[in-house]
Amino acid sequence: MNDGFDEQSLPVLLVQRSASLQRYVESKIPAPLRSLIAAEDVLQDVWIGAHRRIANFRPEGPASFDGWLRTIADNKLLDAIRAARTIRRGGVGAPTDIDQHQESALLTLGGNSLERFRTPSGELSSKDAIRAVRTAIESLSDNRRRAVWLSDIEGLSIVEVAVRMNRSATAVRSLLYQGHRQLRERVGRAASYFTDVASSEDAIS
Repeated sequence: MNDGFDEQSLPVLLVQRSASLQRYVESKIPAPLRSLIAAEDVLQDVWIGAHRRIANFRPEGPASFDGWLRTIADNKLLDAIRAARTIRRGGVGAPTDIDQHQESALLTLGGNSLERFRTPSGELSSKDAIRAVRTAIESLSDNRRRAVWLSDIEGLSIVEVAVRMNRSATAVRSLLYQGHRQLRERVGRAASYFTDVASSEDAIS
């Protein structure tokens, strides 16, 4: 790298552009999906993508770095829009292809974010709650989604997940940390969407 663009200087450059890039992302989120997409989530993925690709960046003028970041942001936002539209279409479907142990694991993974699905008696509405968690998992990037599913739902150890994914244990721990962080936010959004839909259906019936 040259012209001051390298892995060491990247964190400072990203902080300097954080506010403007967040406004850029917010302006491009489609209005019907704003309740399901947070610009902060998209930016987190942009920062990760920038760190991974900085070695390949070649400055071609004073505005080239900002253009490069916006291209990454556009791609990450497109991924988020696709995931949000999956939620609006009803997610990944009813949990008919998982066993009872996996259903329990999904509810545990959803944790406090599933409080919206509690009935007046205090019981969880399991079908929609599981659906919300599965939809949130589906919205994660491929590697995070696979690490979370293998570890939290199938119950594999860190080492077993690392072997299955051909990754180091450290890399798997990082994927799980990021995946769990995003799930806490996205399960809540999916839960909100499904409960809003259920309320609308009740009002119509």
